Amino acid sequence: MIDFKNKTDDRKNGHAPGKSGRAYDGDHNHEHAADSEEKRFNSFQHIAEQTMREQKQTSALTLTDESAAMFRALPLAQQEVEKMRSEIQVLHQRHGTLSLGIASAHNGEGTSTILANLVLDFKRTDLRILVVDLNIRHPNLAGLFSLPNGPGLIDLMQARQKFSDVVRVVKSNKIFLLPLGMPGKATRFELETAVRAINKAGKNSQYFDLIFFDFPPLNEVPQALFAARQVDGLIQIVQAERTRIEVVRTLRASFDHHGIRLFGVVFNQRRYYIPKSIYKNL
Repeated sequence: MIDFKNKTDDRKNGHAPGKSGRAYDGDHNHEHAADSEEKRFNSFQHIAEQTMREQKQTSALTLTDESAAMFRALPLAQQEVEKMRSEIQVLHQRHGTLSLGIASAHNGEGTSTILANLVLDFKRTDLRILVVDLNIRHPNLAGLFSLPNGPGLIDLMQARQKFSDVVRVVKSNKIFLLPLGMPGKATRFELETAVRAINKAGKNSQYFDLIFFDFPPLNEVPQALFAARQVDGLIQIVQAERTRIEVVRTLRASFDHHGIRLFGVVFNQRRYYIPKSIYKNL
């Protein structure tokens, strides 16, 4: 369970701090604020878990323990990451709690690595962030944040764990990770249900300021497009000189068809064949 009064960073064990060891510090305002934060977190947990139980079992994926495979994506320039972070902050200031999906057409275009770098750049802010690993083909966010593997979203869907038992601390009381977890044999998993539940809980409880979803490749997991309808918008990652423009256009048409809002496109590994300064004036 997340401890709202003890700000000790528990990254070493990879889990959120427990309730034990609380001490009254004489600050009544701090005590009331901590109690309020805990109520909001408990509200988030209750709404998310309840919504997962209420949804009908439709369009489920069948996962096996062979589904997960690690991959190494490609880095994005730090200045571009900072620009993304700044623009997302503006969106949050305008709209409040915001849910964003990070997605690409195909595997290996850099979604997980770019998302990890983006989230770490949010350390300089006071925003409370939840990162959710939906990448059923390559669930590697825990490794990118140097956190141990363990139970996660799949276990919540199967009612084997509570939210507070599977969420991991990236930065104490600010940035948290909900890993995918490891599927058992023929595990049934519904992407749309999971996204709807967490998004609803985030909006109603207002505990998290930003919720990021790392989506599986949209052209390889068709259910991901239906799940993407539940978020406020997508940021599409396109690996330059690999993903064909026809693929990008077709995927954009799918966004329009499903009513998915595209917040932006990131060109990963873009090469400049003439000086970059000239591109700015073109």
